[in-house]
Amino acid sequence: MSKEEVRQVVQLMRRRNDTVAEAIRATLQMRPSTINIHVSIGAIYDPLAIDCLNRLSQSERDKFLADNIRDSALAVSGGKLASRSFSLVSEHPLADKEVSDFEARINSLAGKLSEAV
Repeated sequence: MSKEEVRQVVQLMRRRNDTVAEAIRATLQMRPSTINIHVSIGAIYDPLAIDCLNRLSQSERDKFLADNIRDSALAVSGGKLASRSFSLVSEHPLADKEVSDFEARINSLAGKLSEAV
């Protein structure tokens, strides 16, 4: 612990009548934490897919993307699908090949949506 953190522990013990353990725990919880989030972006380049995605609502595009993320077993926590691009959010960086394979999959499947829409 730093000198300032030790001072904080003493202050908490005096002001709140915390035990040493409680004051240390509270002080350590005040430390800043860093969360790394990785965003990968892909393009929708198939004209048929762009046209089809333009006709879907945002919630329909999000469901389509979520279904395909689940089916592809990518380790991502979410994403967004627009008519000309998509983003994938993950805790760890995705390999370029994973993103390009997923990009090809989305373009192919979105183009086939026109049959259903």
